[in-house]
Amino acid sequence: MLFVTIFILVLNLKAQVIRGTWLVGGSGFFTNNNYKYKVLTNNSNSNLSYNQEVNNKNFNIGGNLGYFINNRLVIGISPFYSNNTATEKNALTEVLSSKETIISMGLFSRYYFLNPQHQKMNFIGEVAYGFTTHKLQNNETGKGKYSTIYIGPTYLISKNIGLEFLIGLKNDNLDYNYQKSFYKNSDFSAKLGFQIYLN
Repeated sequence: MLFVTIFILVLNLKAQVIRGTWLVGGSGFFTNNNYKYKVLTNNSNSNLSYNQEVNNKNFNIGGNLGYFINNRLVIGISPFYSNNTATEKNALTEVLSSKETIISMGLFSRYYFLNPQHQKMNFIGEVAYGFTTHKLQNNETGKGKYSTIYIGPTYLISKNIGLEFLIGLKNDNLDYNYQKSFYKNSDFSAKLGFQIYLN
């Protein structure tokens, strides 16, 4: 009931992407991937092979809170939560499992290229930079930082509600304390978001 009331109130607002407007929203996704492949052992006495199977489950949810400091230009903060589970099994060893939780907080800026006064569609460019903390299943921790750049369209359902589909590149740098090791990763990704514009 509370959600319905808030939704009705939001529909009656007249927010637009102009100076003084607040941006509230977020995105999330879940993936479940299975990988199967054959492993050849490097043993001079035998030429053995076995099947390997890996299952990865990944749950991600992120939000954003921003403020339009100028028409079509917004800056804000973006918290993010991720939970990753990997299960690995084969005929030679027991089932191995690993879990990782990632919490991050960053700053973002986005720009709306079109004037939305008389149209339903717009085009967005967004950049972000932030810091992450990682926790593995044995209380092992790590710290890192990330940067992202996304572009894509948004469809304005009303003057204050938008659905967006963004594609872009994310760079991760991670330093694990227990391993004394450093990881760097770049991923091409896409995200579906829901935004509310309030003034």
